[in-house]
Amino acid sequence: MNYIKCPKCELNYIDADKEKLCLTCRGEEIKKTAPRSIVAKSPALIKAPVRYNGKAIFFVFQNSKEFLSEQREGIIKAPYYDKGMNEPHHWARLENVRKGDVILHGVDGLVLAISEAKDTCYDFTYKDGSQGRKIDCLYHLLKSPLVTAKHRDEITKHCPRYEYQPFNKNGTGNQGYLFDICQEIAKLFISDIAARNSDIEMLLAVKDSLS
Repeated sequence: MNYIKCPKCELNYIDADKEKLCLTCRGEEIKKTAPRSIVAKSPALIKAPVRYNGKAIFFVFQNSKEFLSEQREGIIKAPYYDKGMNEPHHWARLENVRKGDVILHGVDGLVLAISEAKDTCYDFTYKDGSQGRKIDCLYHLLKSPLVTAKHRDEITKHCPRYEYQPFNKNGTGNQGYLFDICQEIAKLFISDIAARNSDIEMLLAVKDSLS
């Protein structure tokens, strides 16, 4: 293998014997020529999440209005593109969710619910005619929500070591919708939630998978 930096972005490494551009830059090239439906649905454009005994752990940021609406419907959802016709990674990441994956629901500094994905995402149409992705989820509301700021020290220690985390180097939330969450913080959050929400049976299995 002959690893060199991608000649376009000069950030990511590629195998020069097999690749001309890195995955990210190849995705950008595809976006210039491919139909919207193909581009929007291509899971190759986003990095696959780490799985623990088959399950991936995600963190979704919802404002209070979104949370109430999406929890009532039992879903998470996001458009394909923003107003500039860009496809933000935090929306495209819905493509990475699989049946049985776990999602922590963050609202205004609290984790108010944990959910299980019922299946992969599917297409739907917003009222204005724009297209988006939707995932059906089984929500479990927390009787005792988790306060993310309580774990600021651990968040600032671990999250900056990884790409596309829900929290930044200051321990506050990154702007966006759906994120992967690193094992250290996933384990910390799940343990905290499980200790104070023993009525949610799924938490023990999730906790064991992260050990």
